[in-house]
Amino acid sequence: MADEVAQERVIVFEATNDTLREYYVCVSTLPLTADEIADHHKEKPPAAIVHWRKDHKIWYRCLEAGLTAADSHAFVLTYVEKLAQPGWKVLVD
Repeated sequence: MADEVAQERVIVFEATNDTLREYYVCVSTLPLTADEIADHHKEKPPAAIVHWRKDHKIWYRCLEAGLTAADSHAFVLTYVEKLAQPGWKVLVD
């Protein structure tokens, strides 16, 4: 079972809220597009971004697709380090 989870393919995506100057980086199972993730978050936002409102300027993009779940953790950690900017907050889920 653990081996199956390690081999599961995932997508790493970023949501950017320009209004609040926040980034949200998350891993989700495939197949999903950035638009599908955005639609899902509008219906039921994750706890980390529940404070984002519809009138905020928000955009989504796929960072990496097809990683194994095991590899995605290292990717997210490295990406978040590169993403950090003064005045911006990075949220990871």
